Amino acid sequence: MKQQKTFGLILLVVGAVLILSALYIKGEVKKGRQQIAQTEFATGTTRKFLSSQGSNVRRYGDKGLSYIDDKVSEGKTDVHFYEKLAYGMIIVGAIGVIVGIYVLCKKRHEDA
Repeated sequence: MKQQKTFGLILLVVGAVLILSALYIKGEVKKGRQQIAQTEFATGTTRKFLSSQGSNVRRYGDKGLSYIDDKVSEGKTDVHFYEKLAYGMIIVGAIGVIVGIYVLCKKRHEDA
């Protein structure tokens, strides 16, 4: 029976750590989305400015902006991946907490 209690406690702790880690990741994802939005706004403003300039300036500016667009696209892919990861961690963590509590309560009920 001591093994069940230990198992329940481990599940509870691991589940709680997963949930807390997922909440941290979600906060970082939010920051990443804000950075992407700011970058997209800045590149849009730069594109408008470059459209009023000569063809040489526009050509070199477009090269730089296409590089930034590629990085923004990579950032969006990363944000999407970590968002899915965080949701999965929350689900698995919640299951771990619930099962851990169940095992601990079942153990106490059997002892009584």
